[in-house]
Formats: sequence, structure tokens, C-alpha cells
Amino acid sequence: MLAQIGDQMLLHRRDFLSCLTALGACATVPERPLFGRALGIQMYALGQNAYNDLDATFAALAAIGYAEVEVGQGAKPAADVRAALSRAGLTCPSIHMSVGAGASPDAIARSAEYAHAVGANYACMTIFPFVKPFPSAANPTQMLAALARSYTADDWRRAGDILNITATGLHSAGLAFAYHNHNPEFTPAGDSTGFDAMIARTDPSLVKLEVDVGWLKAAGIDPATFVRQHAARVRLMHLKDLKSSTPTNFALTIDPTEVGSGAQDWPALLQAARDAGVEHFLVEQEPPFERPELDSARLSFQYLQNFR
Repeated sequence: MLAQIGDQMLLHRRDFLSCLTALGACATVPERPLFGRALGIQMYALGQNAYNDLDATFAALAAIGYAEVEVGQGAKPAADVRAALSRAGLTCPSIHMSVGAGASPDAIARSAEYAHAVGANYACMTIFPFVKPFPSAANPTQMLAALARSYTADDWRRAGDILNITATGLHSAGLAFAYHNHNPEFTPAGDSTGFDAMIARTDPSLVKLEVDVGWLKAAGIDPATFVRQHAARVRLMHLKDLKSSTPTNFALTIDPTEVGSGAQDWPALLQAARDAGVEHFLVEQEPPFERPELDSARLSFQYLQNFR
């Protein structure tokens, strides 16, 4: 997820609310379809218009069968989010921290305050720490990819130090911390990858992982193998699919599709996640969408009901 970075494909408000109305009328659906665990969704998968009417959005998600919602820090006042979640019978297990929140005490305190206010237990960093100036690029996506390419192994280790500092501050505030990956982190660095150099620098008791399996696959990494390798750290998972037309890359390129309709080996991946003890499963899909976002959310949920 590229929260607060780059352009997003948005529905017109009228079309979005029409989808909400239709989904809100759905019949009762089975609870906790994924190995008996709650299934959640990241709000990014619904576009910014989803925040315009939280009550309608959350009611529609609850009607589909979702039980958890992950929100972006500051997208709406925390009190409003918490109240709307309560009215819909949903919970928020985690937030995505503001991009660039980094390791400053003030930024960590703001993230902790927001997370507590919405009832979250985790605060997740959504992009690798910026330890060098941004190179020139045509758009934010290209800029992030170019920045990752410019990092040496030492730069990635410095990024790991920032993860440690952030995690320590959040832990002191009573929150768990997780790092959410994309695919630029897997750019080769020395004899390994940026991700490996960064994570090796961190305290495994404090820095957990919110694994985005779609971006892993786009980087040419088998998600099930990755989850087994990092089982002690993987506590949250973004369930994301992609078409086989997606080229292996480290440049934030992905051809998205609904969960179950793409190239992921979901039986193997979800078994690995179950064995690792993943606590929260959150559907996420990148734009562009071939249908209204809520329809995609429903299709992903329906596929995941097969795993009980």
C-alpha cells in the first residue's frame, strides 16, 4: 500500500454510495471465515471516498462479513473512527502510521495517541525509512524506487536502526510495532537485499512484520517460503493478489486483481500463515480496479471463506 503517496483511483461519490447501499442490503454471512479468525480489510483498498461516510462504509463491510478494519493515521479524527466502528460492530487492530513518521519522539507519540484512540494494538510503518535525500523522478512511485536503488547495505542498516527506535517508543506507549513491506526493499544490496540488511539490524522482540504478500510476489519472492522463514515476526498479513502478467520488479509495479483470481498459491500461503500464528488477516487491493472497490472487497471475502 502506498498510503498518502501518489495518485489513487477513486470512485465518484455517487457511485460509491450506490455500492454501499447495495452491499448494505446483503444477507447475513458466516462469521470468521478464515480458520475461524476475524477477516479484515485495509481502507486503502476502498479509496479515499470510503472515508466520506464512515457509517455507510463500515455498515457495508460488516454486511459483507468483515470484522476488522485497518485505517490510516489521521485520515479521519480518531474519535469519529472509533465511534463508527462501534456502531457497525467492527474493530481496528492496527493503524498505518503517517508516511515519514520516522523515529522522532513527537511523531511516535502522535501515532501512539491515534492508535490508542481507535482501539488498535499495532502501529505499522508503511514504507522504508528515508535515510538519504530523494533523487529526482517524474512521480512519487519512481522516486521511491530510485531511492531504494540508491541505498547501500549500510543505508539499509541505518533504516533498521530507525525501525528499532520507532518500535521502542511505541512499546513504551503500550503498542506493538510492525513493518509493512512493498517491493523496493528487496532491491539487491551487496550480497543480499535491502530488506535482509534492514531487518537483520532490528530487535525481533520489538520489530514485527505486516507482510504484504502481493508485493512479495511482485518482487519474485515466494510468499509462503518468506512467511516460514520469518514466522516469529509475521503477526499481520495483507492478503493481496496479482495477475501473472506482473513482471518481477522492485519498482512498485503490480497488475492487481481480487484475492483468489490471480497468481498467488493461496492454499500454501495461508497454511504457512496459520502455522506461523498470524494474528490479523487484512484484504488489500491496489488500483486500478476493474469493478467498484466494494465489489472487489466482496469477491475477495467470498474466496477466503473457503479456508476454514
